[in-house]
Amino acid sequence: MRVLELEKSRDRALKNGNLWRAAIDPTSHWLFRADAMRELVKVNDPKIEDYVISLLTTDDIDQWFTALEVLSLIPTEKVRLALMSEYKRVDRVHKPYVMRALVGNASQEQLEMFQPTTYDF
Repeated sequence: MRVLELEKSRDRALKNGNLWRAAIDPTSHWLFRADAMRELVKVNDPKIEDYVISLLTTDDIDQWFTALEVLSLIPTEKVRLALMSEYKRVDRVHKPYVMRALVGNASQEQLEMFQPTTYDF
């Protein structure tokens, strides 16, 4: 019964834009924003992919980690390319985090391309 109530609540939130407001509200705590973004991924919102990719360029480390986590849930070619680009861009300390996100949605061929670099960890 509780699950059905939660699903109805989520559907109402989607209809009136509450999830999007929660996802992009800079005054909201990043944990709440992350939950809203994950919900938008679950319902296949077409705009969430571009928004989360844009968070990779932020200076806020919490938002950057949230972006990696949410992107690992979106198995599209555009996200894979963004994560590969991010892997090339970041320093050695942050590469393992990007690699984890990439492993979550990369094809076997794409993972083989990174195999020599994983030995650096």
